[in-house]
Amino acid sequence: MKAFNLFSSLASVGIVILLLYYGRDFLIPISIAIVIWYLINAIASGIRHIPITPQKRIEIPSWATKIIAIILLGLAVTLVGSLVSDNIAQVSKEADSYSENLKKIFESFQDKYSFANLPLVNISDLLTNLDLGSIIGSLALTLRSIAGKGVLILIYVLFLMLEQHRFHDKLVAMLPRQRQRDHVEDIIRAIASRIQTYLRVKTLVSFSTGVVSWIILLLIGVDYPEFWALIIFLLNYIPTIGSLLAVIFPFLLSIVQFGTLLHPVLTISLLGTVQFIFGNVIEPKMMGRSLNLSPLVIMLALTFWGALWGVTGMLLCVPITVMIMIIFSEFKKTKSIAIMLSADGIINPITDSDDPPLPTEPEKKSSS
Repeated sequence: MKAFNLFSSLASVGIVILLLYYGRDFLIPISIAIVIWYLINAIASGIRHIPITPQKRIEIPSWATKIIAIILLGLAVTLVGSLVSDNIAQVSKEADSYSENLKKIFESFQDKYSFANLPLVNISDLLTNLDLGSIIGSLALTLRSIAGKGVLILIYVLFLMLEQHRFHDKLVAMLPRQRQRDHVEDIIRAIASRIQTYLRVKTLVSFSTGVVSWIILLLIGVDYPEFWALIIFLLNYIPTIGSLLAVIFPFLLSIVQFGTLLHPVLTISLLGTVQFIFGNVIEPKMMGRSLNLSPLVIMLALTFWGALWGVTGMLLCVPITVMIMIIFSEFKKTKSIAIMLSADGIINPITDSDDPPLPTEPEKKSSS
C-alpha cells in the first residue's frame, strides 16, 4: 500500500511538471499578470495614506490608489521599453569598434604569453567572424517577442482587477461555512501580504542599486550607463545569479570599451561592493522574516523554474515558492515540507491546529 501511495505521488508530481512545461505558453502570461496584480496592490497600499504632517494624513480612496498605481506602472514600463530599444540600437552601431578592441586585447594577450604560434589558438580569425551586431539584433528580437505578449498580460491584469472585488462573494457561495471561509481568506491574505512585501522591498532595493550603479558607471565613463543601470535593476529580481550577471555584463563592456585593466577593475570592484551591501545587508533587514525561505531552497527553485520557464521562471521562482510554503504550512501532511522550505525551521500556520478547520454544523434556532 505504501509503495502504491509513493508511486501515485511521484506520478502526480511528474504530471504536474509536464503540465507546467508544455503549458508554459499559457501559464507564463497568467503568472506574470498575477505578479503585476500583486505589485499594483502593493503600490496602491503604499500610497493610500499620504502624510501631510507627522500627525495628519490624507486617505485616498481604494479605487483611486489602484488607478494611480496602474498609471505609475504603465509609465515605468513605457520608459523601460523606450530605453532598452534606444540603447540596443546605439550598441549595435558601436558593435564594430567593440569587436576591434576585443580583437586587439586578445592579440596583445597572445603576444605577451607567446600563444600566437599555437595552431589551435587562432583567436584573431575567430573574432573576425564574430558579428556582435547580429548577436545584439537577436537579443532585440527576443525582447520584442516578450513585449508581444504584453497585450495579453495587460488583459489578464485588467480582468484580475475587476474580479478582485467579486472574489469575496464567490467565496461565500463556494464556502457557506464561516470557519472554512475565514480560513481560506486568511491564507489568501497571508500570501498576498508576503508577496506584496517581497515585491515592494525588492523593487525599492533594486531601484536603489540601479541608481548607485548608474552613478558609478557614469563616473568611470562606461558607455550607456542608463541602459546598464536598467539591466542591473531588472537582473536584481533574479536571486543570486542576477546580482552576479549585473556585475559581469558592465565589466565585460568596460574591457572591450577601454582595452585597459584599470577601468574594468574599478567597474567590477565598485559594482560588486554595491551589490553586496544592498543584497546582503540592506535587503535582509528590510525584508525581515516576511519570506523566511532557505537560501538553498531559493537556489533549487531558481534552477527548477529556470529549466521549466527560462528567464521568466527565474523571475517568478521566489513568489511561487512563497505561495507553496504558506499553503503547505496549513496542512498536516505537507507541514514537514513547509518546514524544510523555511530558513529557520519555524513556520507560523494561520490556524493553531495541524489540520484545517472542520465544517461546523449550523446553529439550531431555539423553539421558544
